Amino acid sequence: QVWPICAICWKDIMYYKPNLLINYLSYFYINIILIYFFLVIYYSIKSNQQVTNSFYINNNNNNNLVGTSETLRTYQLNNNNNNIIYYNKINNTNKNNNNNIIKTSNSILTLVNNTELNKINKDKFNQWLAGLIDGGGNLYLLGGKNPVCEITVNINDVNLLRIIQNKYGGIIRSKAGNNSYKYRLTNKINMINLINSINGNIRSNVRLPQLHKLCIYLNIPIIEPIKLSLDNSWISGYFDINGIINLYYDNNNKPKLYISITNNYINNLQLIKSLLNGDIYYDKSGNGSYKLLFINEINQMNLYNYILSNISYSNKSININNIPKYYKLYKTNSYNINNINYNNWKEYEKTFSI
Repeated sequence: QVWPICAICWKDIMYYKPNLLINYLSYFYINIILIYFFLVIYYSIKSNQQVTNSFYINNNNNNNLVGTSETLRTYQLNNNNNNIIYYNKINNTNKNNNNNIIKTSNSILTLVNNTELNKINKDKFNQWLAGLIDGGGNLYLLGGKNPVCEITVNINDVNLLRIIQNKYGGIIRSKAGNNSYKYRLTNKINMINLINSINGNIRSNVRLPQLHKLCIYLNIPIIEPIKLSLDNSWISGYFDINGIINLYYDNNNKPKLYISITNNYINNLQLIKSLLNGDIYYDKSGNGSYKLLFINEINQMNLYNYILSNISYSNKSININNIPKYYKLYKTNSYNINNINYNNWKEYEKTFSI
């Protein structure tokens, strides 16, 4: 075969070759960027990174708790549709919708989308905030014209006030001599936002008239307290500010888990008792107060399951989440120095110093 002989202009080659190279390079880098972009989207959807502080249920049915700052525990199922989100609820309903729920031993996983999940998070935060204010807050008009919200907490729970401050503004100050901090909000616009957040979830006999007074002054329609249920985070807020969980040893040197909620008014504790059980008694010490005690394993596990399905921001939730671990170690006598699991028990003890 005879190849044709063509005249070549080297000037033209020198002109077109660089442009051809640039075109090829541009095409190459554009494709690299597009591939990277689609990989990022694919793995973001696959891992569903926005669903945090949750249980991921894998094919082996092992539950792994991811401790993060999200307000609501959710679930993701490792099946063909990895973008499904399930919201954890205590299984206290007789509704049967097989398309939307998956039942577990103590809860049901309810199918929700991101919009519904955001609304649930917002509602639960508002419920928690109302419980916190019912337990240790104060609502009033300063000088008869300036609406004010105040919340006082123990020094160990000052992080609760920072969460509220980040959302509504206000100031936090330490109270001299009693190891506590006070949050104070006076900005009228922010107070209107706060009142709208808690309206319908304030239920304390003391706080409810205070709320109604502010609602009337600010021309906000009054919403009567909605019925309290196990899906409502009001108890979480109330426990965060008035609850105690401690570990102590009895006269026989056996560990005991002590959980209580204290308040000056019995009505609030009776409301919690109606859902979680427990025992109420009057403590004569100091100025006197009522205590709701969760003494036995059943009552303590009721509280555990409730907190698991709601939000809690205090350090107490760490010990609440460890209640099953306590009973597992206790029943195997791991607190005995000669027990093979004694080191595990000592590690568990350390959680109460956090």
